[in-house]
Amino acid sequence: MNKLIAFLSNRYVSLIIIFLSIAIRIINVLFVSYYGRDKMFLVLQSKNLLEGKGLAVSQYFASNTITPVYDFTPLWPPGYPIILTPFLKFFDYDVAAATTVIDLIGGIALIFITRSIGKHLKFPPAAVNILTLIIGCFEYAFISEALPTDISSFAFFLGGLL
Repeated sequence: MNKLIAFLSNRYVSLIIIFLSIAIRIINVLFVSYYGRDKMFLVLQSKNLLEGKGLAVSQYFASNTITPVYDFTPLWPPGYPIILTPFLKFFDYDVAAATTVIDLIGGIALIFITRSIGKHLKFPPAAVNILTLIIGCFEYAFISEALPTDISSFAFFLGGLL
């Protein structure tokens, strides 16, 4: 057992574990990332914010098909459209690229935030590396079932615990 702990405590093994966790999380996010109905509403809010119409979704009613009515109801996750706005601008309104980059940043941030929490809790290096493997290499419902918009929300939540 001491050999395993010494192996997992090695600095070079830590770097390999971090790299492996990031690579697996990237593959996982790319596999489950898609833009469905919920994400499209968030994209519409970001698009309207870029166009100066506020953080809203434009709607048209049958009684007046020319004038849009803006719905300012915040959707889940709150703040995602604000984070998405500069990415939409940078990627020239390419929804797939902008949302995937945000999801990837959130997934990678989740790995480093989890490592930081383990270090703040004074876990030994071997335990921090095991935490890194667990957060980076396993499937979680907030990633696969909740559509990856929840990755950034969860990363912000965990970051707030530091």
